[in-house]
Amino acid sequence: MREPKYQIWHPNEKFMSTVYLEHYLGSRGLLDQLVDNEHGIWREYTGLKDKNGKEYFADDIFLKENTRHIVKWNEDRAGWYLYWADGEACVPFNKILAESANNIGNIYENPKLLEDTK
Repeated sequence: MREPKYQIWHPNEKFMSTVYLEHYLGSRGLLDQLVDNEHGIWREYTGLKDKNGKEYFADDIFLKENTRHIVKWNEDRAGWYLYWADGEACVPFNKILAESANNIGNIYENPKLLEDTK
């Protein structure tokens, strides 16, 4: 079973924070301010890691042999998928694919990493 973990992109402040679900539920104060639902973009942990052990979250950028994809949840197929930069679904994202490639960042902190794929 994968660990319920999230990252939250704070677009106004331009930083990412990690929240473990068990630390967030029922807490008050600083954590509630950090996890602002109105302004933060939640990114869910996929339960998968790249070949170097780096965790994949939603909207991370997958790189294999100079090909880049975005990791996203596919609601219709109820699973994680790799998407092209134009938004078209490519292939289901699984452990074999995850561990054969690199997680090079995410679309919020590193949007320029996708520029040459458009």
